[in-house]
Amino acid sequence: MKTVGEFTMNGTPEEHLLGYMIADKLLEDARNDKISINDNVFKHFLPCIFNEGNFEFLKVIAEKVYPDTRKEIIIDFLDLVWQMTEEGQKEMEEKMRSRL
Repeated sequence: MKTVGEFTMNGTPEEHLLGYMIADKLLEDARNDKISINDNVFKHFLPCIFNEGNFEFLKVIAEKVYPDTRKEIIIDFLDLVWQMTEEGQKEMEEKMRSRL
């Protein structure tokens, strides 16, 4: 699996590798119930993967592929993930501000 996010856009090859390693570890831990998708460590990583534009593209795809009620379920799910992403971003920003 290739995980793409901010950590792959800039920086050194070592930073890219670290980003992939963190993503893989978080996914493994979430799949094995070592962490919850509601844990801060998981939510704080979401902004590295998603941004608002990603969700709008996915919503359009859902609307076009699923003309029935499934699209509403998918769109509700995407809205939930976006909300989690925003929460993670806000929490990280607050932590960074408190360290300054």
